[in-house]
Amino acid sequence: KEASARGAFVSLSRSLDGFVPLRQISDEFIDEKGVSAMLPPGTLVVARVVKLASGGANALPSLSLKRSDVEGGTMRKRLTFEALHAGRAVTGFVRKVVDFGVFVRLHGGGEGKGAERLDALCHSSEASDSKLTDLAATFKAGDVVRGVILKTDAEKRRISLSLKPSRLRELAGSDDEEEEEAESEEEAE
Repeated sequence: KEASARGAFVSLSRSLDGFVPLRQISDEFIDEKGVSAMLPPGTLVVARVVKLASGGANALPSLSLKRSDVEGGTMRKRLTFEALHAGRAVTGFVRKVVDFGVFVRLHGGGEGKGAERLDALCHSSEASDSKLTDLAATFKAGDVVRGVILKTDAEKRRISLSLKPSRLRELAGSDDEEEEEAESEEEAE
């Protein structure tokens, strides 16, 4: 129906509209300017109601267009700090680039009030397989990245991340080996 910097209004029927907040439009990072380009008026969308309307006659139901919320018929569980462990592959988007590393907001962490946001730091030595002299030339705020958790510090709630492609390849290789071992065990039975 209409897009703005705060989100998008969606017609659910002739008499009922819904609102999709900016943070619920996509699993990927979307800036305020990208909303109207991504959702021009008349675009057919599939959404999930995440909160029913409350608070008066003009209140609208809150919707999500995130693929992770819509696919599969059930809401996916949020990623929690406790679920993170060394060797886990994660995706996220670059929040900030500094001289010593890249701060990444992990996808699947909380977005609403009181929810836990999961931010990780990728030290400059773990940003690439080759030495980078200028991280800001390679990474920009909003870039979607995939990495591997190196370690977590539960006491300080810190997450150390590697963005090296070689670590992701190693992880993919070990996953393949585990699948092959499981298949050979099933065949033996």
